[in-house]
Amino acid sequence: MIKKIEIGDLVKWFEYYADGDIVRNAGTGIVLEQSNTNVKVFCTKKRHAQWFSIREIELLKKGTYKPDKNIKKEI
Repeated sequence: MIKKIEIGDLVKWFEYYADGDIVRNAGTGIVLEQSNTNVKVFCTKKRHAQWFSIREIELLKKGTYKPDKNIKKEI
């Protein structure tokens, strides 16, 4: 099953111990960016953004993100 994660979605993120079976930490956040298999999430618990694998997040609620084309991106 392919996850349809988009910018602005509310997600639950998970951090695992090295063996990959036991959850070390978890929380909620908002998707800021995405690449092929990774998603950058602003973690409300940690109060900073962090990259997660798509396998480490779960969709909680779809967002209503609408980009403002008048805002210039900094390079």
